[in-house]
Amino acid sequence: MPFADLGEKRIWYEINGEGEPLVQIPGGALGLKNFSKVTPVLSRHFRVIDYDLVGTGKSTPTPPGYKVQDWTNDLRDLMDILDIPQAHLHGTSTGGLVALQFAAQHPERVKKMALVGVVAKYDTALRLNRKLAKALAANVGMVAVAELTAQAVLTSNFLDSPEAGPLLDQMRSTFCEISPETYIATSEACDDVDLGPDLPNITAPTLVINGEFSANSPVDTGPLGIGGRGIADGVQYGRLVVIKGARHLVMMERFEEVCDNIIDFLNE
Repeated sequence: MPFADLGEKRIWYEINGEGEPLVQIPGGALGLKNFSKVTPVLSRHFRVIDYDLVGTGKSTPTPPGYKVQDWTNDLRDLMDILDIPQAHLHGTSTGGLVALQFAAQHPERVKKMALVGVVAKYDTALRLNRKLAKALAANVGMVAVAELTAQAVLTSNFLDSPEAGPLLDQMRSTFCEISPETYIATSEACDDVDLGPDLPNITAPTLVINGEFSANSPVDTGPLGIGGRGIADGVQYGRLVVIKGARHLVMMERFEEVCDNIIDFLNE
């Protein structure tokens, strides 16, 4: 699959399936590999566009000072290049921040939106977790960040299952493809984000899916944050689905449930 050239930046993207366009916006260091389990299912129903955010995968490393607004502009430009005037959006983790901001700023271009493992504003606990991950990246290395991330985003039952081995190997190899400097810059791009004021401007029907036990994307944050419930309540037409027994990487652990919910919602 090709690159899209956005000035000095290059965005790697992949397209699978036919039908209404569904643009998937990934989060974290995994890039579009976040969707490795869901894309084969969703592409039976939609034309699925996956891409690596700047700072992940094969796309350009994150420049210093990058912000969520820059990723939002990248999404706009990518949709323009691919001649997609309107699409469904599916954002996970950091990608959900981009989806939310894009839907607030370009409501005419978003038909419906699904958010998986997303918060709109970090509370104190989440900020401390992010500081720890950045310190590990700077002082120990990306393998340590991958190990910490796996423990934080996957349940103990999944980590003890046969399915965990290949995913852990993928996380280690993918995390190590990016430098600690790029990881830190990518993290800092959304450290201070607060999309609370944007939520009332989002007119697209929005499905919010959070894992019951997710510490990275809790259903309910502390009073200084906005979790899944706050997003669903804050947009004009929101619906919250909580996946019982799951944590942040619910798309990996419970991808069948996630896909069923997304397909049903987008086809309503």
